[in-house]
Amino acid sequence: AGCAARVRAGAEMATLERALAEVADGATKIDVLDTRADVVGANALCTALSASSTVQSLRIHELDMDSEVAVAFGHALRNNESLEYVDLYLNNIDSERAVAAISDGLRVNTNLLSFRFRRNYFGDRGATALAGALSENSTIQSLLLEDNRIGGHGAKALGDALVRNRTVRELFFRVNRIGNIGATALGEALAKNASLKVLE
Repeated sequence: AGCAARVRAGAEMATLERALAEVADGATKIDVLDTRADVVGANALCTALSASSTVQSLRIHELDMDSEVAVAFGHALRNNESLEYVDLYLNNIDSERAVAAISDGLRVNTNLLSFRFRRNYFGDRGATALAGALSENSTIQSLLLEDNRIGGHGAKALGDALVRNRTVRELFFRVNRIGNIGATALGEALAKNASLKVLE
């Protein structure tokens, strides 16, 4: 089961401190929801996650990550050996540097099974960075990239990566503007990759 650290708006410092305490105490589930944390606090959480050997599930919603925090989070993904589920929702991770840092973490992560990266609006460049990570990652089975302003070129990069990837079983891609180029590439990935069962 495990305990959960639930971070709510209105008491950012206190709740981030509680999340840090929960990580230190061996929590298996951390929820950081609807808050605005300063860079120092968010980086401290990333550092704690990087060293954690117990946290299996992590949800971060509306944290408003800047590039510095995203780099720290990418470092956490690179080093953490227990996370199996990560949900990053509406965190304004839209800069090329931020998505590249997280993608670099995913590239070498060997335990993550489900990665939800919804409503961060990183577009084609971000999708291309993620495609590079998927070409090498061998554990992610479920990927949610809904509502990220991904166009045809980003979708094509992801489709090409999924042709090579043999672990992703489901990709959720709603509310993106992929056009004919992207739709064709993703369709080819579905046809050529027997592991990919769900594409929506």
